[in-house]
Amino acid sequence: MPPRAPCPAPAPKATLAIIPPEVPELPRGYLVRETILSGIKELLFPSSSTSEQQPATVVAVQGMGGSGKTVTAAALVFDKSVRARFDVIAFLPFGQAPVLRDLQKTMHFQLVNKTLDGSLNGDEVLIALRMACKDRKVLCVLDDVWTKEAYQPFARVLDEAT
Repeated sequence: MPPRAPCPAPAPKATLAIIPPEVPELPRGYLVRETILSGIKELLFPSSSTSEQQPATVVAVQGMGGSGKTVTAAALVFDKSVRARFDVIAFLPFGQAPVLRDLQKTMHFQLVNKTLDGSLNGDEVLIALRMACKDRKVLCVLDDVWTKEAYQPFARVLDEAT
């Protein structure tokens, strides 16, 4: 029997962003939709990009109710190769009648593990969220957004440097 080649040393473990508790569990028997996930990953991390620092990217997924948008978003968050690319993940479940201040509080807590000061006004909340994101790679998943008006306060949180 020929001598065995030595096993390669394991690659250093990349730090994975923590999955927030708001991310729904994947359904029992879930089958990975690799074509969909790889398409979203290509939009998030273009293979043609030569620099590590990429500008902020917005990817929108739309479809009929029950078509798997939330499951796809959750699968993306659970993906270790995605989690390795981000410092922190925020997952915000909107729904038809979102309470934006509650979502902002949730986002702030997910980003810095601290409660957002309830006395802050709208502009101060935006500043607090931007400061929580500053100099970090953030994956922010806005799930089940029904209107542009609900999306707008969160569109201004992440800037080109985040």
